[in-house]
Amino acid sequence: MKKFLSVLMAAVMLLTMFVITSSAAKVPTFSVASSVASAKVGDTVKVTVSTSKNSKLCAVTLSLKYDSAYFQVTKATGAGAIPSELLNTDLKNEVRYVGATATHIDDSATTLFTVEFKVLKTGGKITFSGTEVYVAEGESFEAVDVTSKVADKSVTIACSHGNKTEVVTKQPTCTAKGEKTTKCKDCGKDFGKTEIAATGHKAGNWEVKKAATCTEAGESVRKCTVCKTVVETR
Repeated sequence: MKKFLSVLMAAVMLLTMFVITSSAAKVPTFSVASSVASAKVGDTVKVTVSTSKNSKLCAVTLSLKYDSAYFQVTKATGAGAIPSELLNTDLKNEVRYVGATATHIDDSATTLFTVEFKVLKTGGKITFSGTEVYVAEGESFEAVDVTSKVADKSVTIACSHGNKTEVVTKQPTCTAKGEKTTKCKDCGKDFGKTEIAATGHKAGNWEVKKAATCTEAGESVRKCTVCKTVVETR
């Protein structure tokens, strides 16, 4: 936290060197990209925040907000686009990025930072917002506050249904079909019912039903060991 405050103070001091104006300035475009569009519980999702080509950024405070019931931050990495950068992951439901530079971001589209999240629950949303965004304008290097013009963005990590389970809702018998339902363990989505084939009879040992006599033949039977139905005679 001490390092966070020192970097923030440095950013503020840097801004005081500029003339803060309200003149029209190009508003940088921020992109928020997820490594995957869907995931299952336990997967890792990487969310990268980048800025547009020739964005002229000179100082920023950016946030990725999330619900801790859905995500857990496992790693955060700055890309070095803004030298005096700091990623703070100690905040509740938020990762905050603070950066300032004596020049500005120029030339090409630039990655600012990447955050890795462990998926605790599927269907969660991660929202980007620019809480402080300044761009350099003109030869005198005026710092222009364009925060209010930066639009929030979000990514939603849908369920990939990678953790499926089958539940038998009707047990099959020797002669009748059964039924099972397939569901996603993560989000509960029901994928419908599937038939289970009848098991068929399982014949047991021969049993004497009627003993033979001097004049009459006897009779033996085999019964199903499950339902006790006679399945064969001789």
